[in-house]
Amino acid sequence: MLRRLLFIVLLFVVCSATAQTFKINYHFVQSGDLIQDKNFYLLTLLQKLSYLKATVINDANGESLQQTKLTELKGSVRQNKSSEDLIATIKFSDSDKRLAENSLANLVNNNHHFKQTLLNEMKASGYFILYENQADSTFVKKSLGDALEGINGILNTYGLGIKGRFTAIDAPTIDVSTSGFHSSLKAELVAEIIKPKQLFFEPALKVALYLLKLNKCDQPGFFEPLNTGENKKAIAEIAKTNWSEFRYAAQLVPGNGPQGEEKLSKTGIERLRIAVENYQKKLAPFIIVSGGNVHPFRTKYNEGYEMKKELMNEFHIPESAIILEPHARHTTTNLRNCNRIFYRYNFPVEKKILISTDKNQAFRISNPDFVTRCESEIQHVPFTDLKSLSANMIEYQPVQTSLFMDSTDPLDP
Repeated sequence: MLRRLLFIVLLFVVCSATAQTFKINYHFVQSGDLIQDKNFYLLTLLQKLSYLKATVINDANGESLQQTKLTELKGSVRQNKSSEDLIATIKFSDSDKRLAENSLANLVNNNHHFKQTLLNEMKASGYFILYENQADSTFVKKSLGDALEGINGILNTYGLGIKGRFTAIDAPTIDVSTSGFHSSLKAELVAEIIKPKQLFFEPALKVALYLLKLNKCDQPGFFEPLNTGENKKAIAEIAKTNWSEFRYAAQLVPGNGPQGEEKLSKTGIERLRIAVENYQKKLAPFIIVSGGNVHPFRTKYNEGYEMKKELMNEFHIPESAIILEPHARHTTTNLRNCNRIFYRYNFPVEKKILISTDKNQAFRISNPDFVTRCESEIQHVPFTDLKSLSANMIEYQPVQTSLFMDSTDPLDP
């Protein structure tokens, strides 16, 4: 009897650990700006759900922060301050962030309907999964803090020219020291501060999004919507797959950006050859090609898309067996973004992912230092049970934490 009871308890623990904490068919609230929604989904919820917006606007603390920021912004515009001073005024100070975080936490603690409405949307999206085990007030404070810090990061890089996290691929293309930049920034700010009944973050958010577009940093929107576009045929095939015939759910092939004008590097093609061999061995029914527009700087070629074309045109792999992930810019996000597909497209959670790549990258991924790199770059380790199978093949179990959207990396959150 005791043994049976222990088995039931263990089964419950395992099921709880693997239970989905998000809704696969969740209907995302949309702002009309996909870059905003991917980077700042909490702010989209506060903007577009009328009850949430009205509650935040009428909150005394929120109103105080809004009035303080508007007064500062209007004063800077009237005094025709420099671009640098305008950006400094737009940014959220530490005291601004504390006030905003505490105000939202107080609403969650003291308004049950507000709490249920906001938290239900946040948790169903999966975007804030990294903080789900925290108390409700801490959950929203950390999520809002990330958003405000993300806005500040964009303002620093694309408004002040301060080097970002990944200087070689994040650099602005617009010179912030020119009079033209100052005029356009001022005009955008003027258009925002005259709007009535705004939320405290809206002027800063709009300016940040404007700066991304000014610098043509719209990578998070590339190829979207993938579900009804590039990945439509593969998604239809997933539902018909007999998973018992395959050891792995899919193969992941990380992109390798060329240094010149060629569409694919020799290393990238080598990785595809390995993946094709494994596909022909029926190790996995799908090949996930992952990589964004990364190298050389501001390249017009997308690693994932060019790999997909190569697989179809040169290796004759059917489109229904290829899944495009066109946004990853690092090895860490190759795995993270692959995991998102794994869960969003409803792959069987008991299956693992097989990475097919060249021996140099395989060595780096299987090295213990890669765990530290993941924790630093994406705030979590995107795998468990990672195991090197050969010089070119690694298997791992995806984790749900990869659904977390990172506001500090605006070109691939």
